[in-house]
Amino acid sequence: MEPTYKNNTQIQKDIKIAKNWTYCEEDNCFICPNGRKVAFKKYQNKKDPSGYEQSFKIYECEDCSHCPLKSKCTKVKGNCKIITIKGYVGCM
Repeated sequence: MEPTYKNNTQIQKDIKIAKNWTYCEEDNCFICPNGRKVAFKKYQNKKDPSGYEQSFKIYECEDCSHCPLKSKCTKVKGNCKIITIKGYVGCM
């Protein structure tokens, strides 16, 4: 179930929204709310059902093990990953 937001301040404080994380342009990485580096890993192209191809940038956390915020950030078993596409930034 997706969270329900009452106002924009709640959205800005939600750590599941990677757009709220710090982006370090010099190192091409994000810094998660727990201070861990989420570094660029690769580009990935995928076609949607209509045949339109999109290019994604994939970032992955260096180590999410024992992170006290992980359950609030992502539901994946491994390290947190971020995808970006044309202005969209999201956790997976």
